[in-house]
Amino acid sequence: MLAIESPIPQFFNLDGTPLNAGKLYFGTAGANPEVSPIPVYWDAAGTIPASQPIATSNGYPVNGSTLATVYIASDYSLTVRTSAGVLVMYAPTSADFSNAAAVVADIASTATAKGAALVGYKSPAANSAARTVAGRLADFSTLADFGGTTDQKFGYAATAGSAYIPDGTYSLTAFAPGVFWGASRSKVVDSNNNAPIVYLDETESRNRHPGRAKQMLRANGYLQNNYLQGVVNLGDSISHGAYSGNAYTNHWAYLLARAIVGEFGGKGIGEFPMEGLYNATPALATPQLADVVFSAGWGAVGANPAPYDYPVGNIGASATNSVNGKTYSSTTSGATITLTIPTMGRAISFKYTQQPGGGTFTIKINGVVKATVNTAGVLTYNVNTSNVAVEDNGKGECVVVITKSDTSPTEINSLFNLKTDVITTTDLSARMQLHNYAQSGRALGDLSEGAIARACNSAALIVSLGYNDWSLGSDSNDGVFNTFKQRIDWLIQYAKVYRTLVVVQDFVWYATTSSRTRQQLKRLADATQGIYIPYPEQFFSDRINPTQSPLVLNDPMWLWADAAHPNALGNELIFSTLATALGLACNSRSLALKYFDWPYPLKISSANLLNNDPTFPGSLTTVQQIGDEYHFKVNIKPSGPTFTSGVVETALSALPAKFRPTAPSLLNQANGASFTYATGVVKTFAILESPTTLNIYANVGGETICRCSFNVAEIV
Repeated sequence: MLAIESPIPQFFNLDGTPLNAGKLYFGTAGANPEVSPIPVYWDAAGTIPASQPIATSNGYPVNGSTLATVYIASDYSLTVRTSAGVLVMYAPTSADFSNAAAVVADIASTATAKGAALVGYKSPAANSAARTVAGRLADFSTLADFGGTTDQKFGYAATAGSAYIPDGTYSLTAFAPGVFWGASRSKVVDSNNNAPIVYLDETESRNRHPGRAKQMLRANGYLQNNYLQGVVNLGDSISHGAYSGNAYTNHWAYLLARAIVGEFGGKGIGEFPMEGLYNATPALATPQLADVVFSAGWGAVGANPAPYDYPVGNIGASATNSVNGKTYSSTTSGATITLTIPTMGRAISFKYTQQPGGGTFTIKINGVVKATVNTAGVLTYNVNTSNVAVEDNGKGECVVVITKSDTSPTEINSLFNLKTDVITTTDLSARMQLHNYAQSGRALGDLSEGAIARACNSAALIVSLGYNDWSLGSDSNDGVFNTFKQRIDWLIQYAKVYRTLVVVQDFVWYATTSSRTRQQLKRLADATQGIYIPYPEQFFSDRINPTQSPLVLNDPMWLWADAAHPNALGNELIFSTLATALGLACNSRSLALKYFDWPYPLKISSANLLNNDPTFPGSLTTVQQIGDEYHFKVNIKPSGPTFTSGVVETALSALPAKFRPTAPSLLNQANGASFTYATGVVKTFAILESPTTLNIYANVGGETICRCSFNVAEIV
């Protein structure tokens, strides 16, 4: 119970009469208030400061001539003096005479039955019971309750059952096993790998429903801070394309790129490796969408024959900070990287390393310098160049040349980013595309914490690494395993920071489910509420993992190119499984190629013909499969002033091999593929006169354009 108090306190002289024209001093509790004053106010909000000393009238504090209440934010000391300065009283702490101060002191106390035990709590949920705040807080412990971050403090927390770990970094050698849970940025390092820390949120069941996965993917895609603007894949040679044959039509990553763009309306093919992958069996060699050629000056060259004789570059531990796993370095002025790409986009960009004393390079489009990039600055990895407009060379291709401008060090990532349209910062759905950060030979243990953090800042992260870590001995070598496990910890940590949807593709073919490497991959999915896909159990029809030596791929489904890499059929299975898990409408290779393909520029072979407008993709001559038909869009002009009347010009005699490695059987096109003028006169027209030969005709002289479109059925 509390005694009643006067709304405004009254102070008295030593003779008991009300103190008139007195002086009140308020200060730090336990100190002389005239020497150690504290702020006082005329209002409870603390917005109207009061000057000390406070005057009194008839014993009451006054603000000018008005009786007023004095407000103070904490315990205080008090001195009362007469107008002549004679000391009337000194109180070292307000708790000695103020009910309010006593209540504050009791609430601040940690003694039994005080503090939080004096404060009531009742959940807003229906049928909840009344409790105290102390009782509610006792429902779980936190490491901070035990006052430290040492092994001993973790041991204390463990004895209390489950405990919350606040944000921070903790290095342990050994501790009592317990169950802990924590903030998304808390990081625990068990330096001796003695007792793995188990988080409660890692033991919760995953929601694998494809609809939920797609919902998360869509929601994450609309986050403004989605740095990488879409879906990121971290992979090795299985993600790089080996040995799927033509990557653009066969590899699971290119098929997934189509499915993502089709689902969300993305405006880009995304980022893909420059390099193809050599195989002595021609059907298994894997060209990428771009053809790339390097001049001298980029370091030692690999042993593969042309066109697969790429620079060795910086890989593995030398590219730990590269998000895609490989970079090229040069100090040679004039050194070039030449990419020839089908003119499928509006813009192209690259990544490079910014570094002190870094050099410059130019980007040419069809022989014209369009951008100059200065790489000097504070050390920063994976910096994007500005977008450079893609232009057609008149023949359905764009030749992009990166040229070193000086002898200062320059480091460029081994990938390119092709955008099919202009993407603004607020065009959120258009940013949804696949960024395939894959490099042959890469292990998860090669990645730095910075590269992992950057990869996690995406709508979804597909982790397709682990096979090479296993090959290096992560199941038997503690050093390799600890490095691998540290990367799993980082992935969990940063995926929680960015609320990333994590998909783990387990390609550790020859390890059983008891493998600690595979268990860590599964833990990554569990800890992030992600999706775990155990491909070893799907690729072998009897669900028995074969031995690696002697190798017996005991599977009649013909899914393998070699002991580690799926062939085209295996890639189709990977794509179908992954797309289904993500809830994407396009979940088969057939659907991807028939209904979600990009218009592919036709390579015009005639020296007398050119595409109409090299700066606008819509004015190119393209082919696109739509169901069981092929849609041809013709935009051709003569290389000279006009077409010659009555002369047949063969624009091309074969479809591009990368569009369809095996040419489809097409019905010949009749004369309906024509361009009719306002007068109703047909003056120019195009005809597909054999399955892959496109001819251009002009009926009259003086014509400057052949523009038309038509569908051709496939013979099935």
